[in-house]
Amino acid sequence: MQSIRKSECPKELESADKRSSIHVNLINRKEKYPEPKKHQAAFQGVGRTLGSSSTSATPEETSSTSPLNTAPNPSPGPVVDKSLASTSIQPRLADRTRMVTCFNLHNTVGDIRSFIDASRLKVQQFINCR
Repeated sequence: MQSIRKSECPKELESADKRSSIHVNLINRKEKYPEPKKHQAAFQGVGRTLGSSSTSATPEETSSTSPLNTAPNPSPGPVVDKSLASTSIQPRLADRTRMVTCFNLHNTVGDIRSFIDASRLKVQQFINCR
């Protein structure tokens, strides 16, 4: 606004070609700017980075007495409260594995990480059996 008051072109509107003209039309509406409504954040609570370990949802130890020719059971995932809003998350891992599970909107990235760790732990136990 200060640039326009000085009859200068605002830097945001300048084009690469300095010879082209820019026309700015302003309308004074004589009303106050209405503040936009604040959007609710989808995930709330304590945030954690994907590299941190979560102590609240540690994966349970499973026995390695299963036969070698059976595939590991998929992780049941987090407990989802159907009365609350939920969404489906599909993380794709570095080895191109895709995991699909449902989370409530109040779950954190740490909960997603715990789900992945628990699922990968079962796969590692299956692969590393001797």
